[in-house]
Amino acid sequence: MPNSIHKRPSHKELTRKIGLAAEAARQSKVEYINMDSLLADVFDLDLTFGEVPSILVKLLEQVQPCDYRGHRPPQCSYETKIGGLELFPFTCDSAEIGKTVYFKFALKNDTLYLVSFHEDRPQEE
Repeated sequence: MPNSIHKRPSHKELTRKIGLAAEAARQSKVEYINMDSLLADVFDLDLTFGEVPSILVKLLEQVQPCDYRGHRPPQCSYETKIGGLELFPFTCDSAEIGKTVYFKFALKNDTLYLVSFHEDRPQEE
C-alpha cells in the first residue's frame, strides 16, 4: 500500500487515540503545554482552569473520528516536552459551555498532553 501513509490516521486509529486520551483524562494523567496561552484561551471561554479537566473528559467521551481536524498524516509537535509526538486536534460541541471547542493533544505512555483548548476558530474560506 504505497499511499497508506497519506490515509493516516484511520478511523480505527483515531478511535483508539480518543479512547486512550479519555482514559488518561479520567485518571487525571494530563499535562498542559504552553500554560500561558492555555490560561488565556480558557478565560476567553468564560471558564476557570479548574473546570477544564471535567469538560475535557466530557468532550473526549463524545468526540468522534469525524471530528478530527488535523493533517493526514498527523503533524508532529515541536514543543520541547513533547517534541516529535503526533498531534491530534478535534472540534466538539460542548453543551456545558454552549460553544464548539477546539482541542489538540498528544499522547505518550499513559499521559495526555493538552496543547490547545479554546473556542473553535474556523478557517476563513
